[in-house]
Amino acid sequence: MLPAVVLAETTRGSARDANINRVINQVGLIVPIDEEIARMAGRLLARSGGNATVDALIVAVAILGREETLILTGDVTDLSRLADGYRSIRILGL
Repeated sequence: MLPAVVLAETTRGSARDANINRVINQVGLIVPIDEEIARMAGRLLARSGGNATVDALIVAVAILGREETLILTGDVTDLSRLADGYRSIRILGL
């Protein structure tokens, strides 16, 4: 599952999108950001003291997906802080 917000963060409408497009095709499910996810992200930001809204939305989707989730990121520190205490989420740096 891939939060829709990741598309805005990673694609630019050019040939450089090829790698992310491959990931999107493998994942197959784009998750829209709804009120439940947005509120969970806000709680995560409040709890962590952070301000990285997109990161919080990604972690919120993982939490609310209610299954074990692997998040691939270049920002292990911030996402780990947001996901702290949620054992079903693993963070792996790229």
